[in-house]
Amino acid sequence: MILLNDLKYIIERNVERYPKMQPQDVVKLVYQHVFGNGHMVSDRQTSLDFMKKEYETVKFAHAGEDWSKVPFTEDVGNWYTRVNLLAVKDEEQLISLNDAFVASAELGGGSQEYFLSRLYFLRELASYGLFEFDEEDMEAYLEQYEKDGYPMVSHSGRYKEFYDPAYRVVDARYIRLLPLITRIRGLMKEKDKVVIALDGKSASGKSTAAYLLSLIFDASVIHMDDFFLPPQKRTRERLAEPGGNIHYERFKDDVVRYIKKSEDFSYRRFDCAIMDYGAKVEVEAKPLMIVEGAYSQHIEYRSMYDLKVFFDVDDVTQRQLIYQRDGGEMLEMFENVWIPLENKYFEHSEIKDKSDIVVEY
Repeated sequence: MILLNDLKYIIERNVERYPKMQPQDVVKLVYQHVFGNGHMVSDRQTSLDFMKKEYETVKFAHAGEDWSKVPFTEDVGNWYTRVNLLAVKDEEQLISLNDAFVASAELGGGSQEYFLSRLYFLRELASYGLFEFDEEDMEAYLEQYEKDGYPMVSHSGRYKEFYDPAYRVVDARYIRLLPLITRIRGLMKEKDKVVIALDGKSASGKSTAAYLLSLIFDASVIHMDDFFLPPQKRTRERLAEPGGNIHYERFKDDVVRYIKKSEDFSYRRFDCAIMDYGAKVEVEAKPLMIVEGAYSQHIEYRSMYDLKVFFDVDDVTQRQLIYQRDGGEMLEMFENVWIPLENKYFEHSEIKDKSDIVVEY
C-alpha cells in the first residue's frame, strides 16, 4: 500500500517540475493517485481515434522543440503513471498505449474514503507553503469541490498555459509490457491463432503479465503451476534433469496436443495444498493462448510457440518480492530448492538467450 509520505514525495516532485500548479491541478493529481485514469472507456476504437488526434495536435504544437527531455512516464503513485504523448515514438506504440489505457480503466481504482483522506492531507501541505498559492486558496477550492460532489477535474487554465499537458494515466505495470503488446498485436494480424510462452524467474511478474494481457486480447491463460511434479516423481534423477521439475509429459499430453486446435479442452490441475490432482480446468480455444510460468519453454515443446518471452529480475529484488509475497519460510524454500532448479533449467536450455523478447522487472 502507498504510504502517506509517498504521496507527499509525488506531490513535491510535481511542484518542482510544474511550479504553476493550482489547487485543482493538485486535486487532479491526487484523484489520479487514487482512481487511476478515472475514465469509463466503452469503445477502444473511439479512445484510439481521440488519442491519435491529440497526439498529432501536440506534435504539431511543439514541432521543432527538443522532445528528448520529455519523460515517457511520470509516476503518480499507487501503481499508476502518466505517459506523456510527446514522448511516444510512433503510431504502433500509441496503439499499445491505448490498449493499456482502456484495460487500466477496466481494472478500476481506489475507494472514496481513501480519496477523501488524501484531500485532507492537501490542507496540511498547503499550510507548509509548498505551493505558489496559499492555504486559503486550497481551503476555498476544497470547500467548493466538496459541494460539487468530488468530481473528476481538468487541469487549470494556468497549468495548461504553461505546460500544455497531453498524457494518459495507465496502470504502471503495463509500461514494461508495451513492446510485448505491440509484438502480439502484429502476430495476431498474421495468424488466426497465436500461442505464446511467458517464462522466467520466480516473482518476475509472469502471472500478473498474463492477466494484464488477457484484459487487452481475447486470450486463454494456462498456468505451468498446474503441472507441478507429483511427489512420487520427484526422484534424485528427475530433479537432476534440467527442466525436470515440471510434469512436462502430462503437459504434452493434456495441453500441447490441443492448444493450437479450434476446440476447447480441459485438464486437471495439480493442487499443492493437498498434494494431489484437484479441480478440472476448462480451457477455451481463443485467438491468443498464453502459457505462463517457469518451464513453459521446456525443450520438449518450446518449438510450438509463436512468441517466446523471458521475464527477468535481479537477485536482490527477486528475494525481496518473494519475501513480500510468501514470507520468510517460503523464501528459504525458494532459495534452497526452487531457484537453483529454475536457474539450472534457464542456463542449460539458454532460455533467456533464445527468447524473442526479454522483459525486465
